[in-house]
Amino acid sequence: MTPDQVNQAVYNAITGSGESIIEGTVAAALPMLWFALIAIHLARPYILRVVPKFSLRIGADLWWLAYASVRDILLVVIFVMSIQFFFVDPFIANQFPITGGVAAVCALAALVIKLIWDTDDEPNAFYAVSILIAAGSVLYLVPTLLGVQATDFGNVNRVSSLMISSSHPVFTAAITYVNMALAGLLGLIAVGYVVFFHSAVTQDLPEGSDATGAGA
Repeated sequence: MTPDQVNQAVYNAITGSGESIIEGTVAAALPMLWFALIAIHLARPYILRVVPKFSLRIGADLWWLAYASVRDILLVVIFVMSIQFFFVDPFIANQFPITGGVAAVCALAALVIKLIWDTDDEPNAFYAVSILIAAGSVLYLVPTLLGVQATDFGNVNRVSSLMISSSHPVFTAAITYVNMALAGLLGLIAVGYVVFFHSAVTQDLPEGSDATGAGA
């Protein structure tokens, strides 16, 4: 081999292993984030019971603000880390949960609902977000635990292989493109809402005011 070929081989090995490490780390971290999101979402009744116990209004506001911020940030982080499931090549080449992309779409749908409606004041919107979080967690955790993590058990290997993306490349590619289309549609809805809502709010504001309600 020539020096250039050796350098190219070393470069490919380093970049390939680095990419695999990052993708594997993200896939392994997502179950913990889904569990954390479920726990925090289910803790809402407890948070609401604690709010009236604060003697100062600022304490109650900070308590609720911390809860709502952590809850929504977790949902954003889960979706951002799940973006790798929208790329066909790594999704087919690696042992990922086959419905990981669908779980990411559920997370994005929950974020879009939170953008359009106040899910803490509107029961229907809250129930919709709860269903999406539950569905997303099941779609990710079940194939991860019973599929990806169970490949070493010979008795369930045939069942677990049904939940692994690399075992079904054609179906995995098809579902990935469907997930990309759904994510794109949800993104267009979010962008359209922000653009038209901001335009409507700006038109309704009196002269000399900005979109935040502050005077000029």
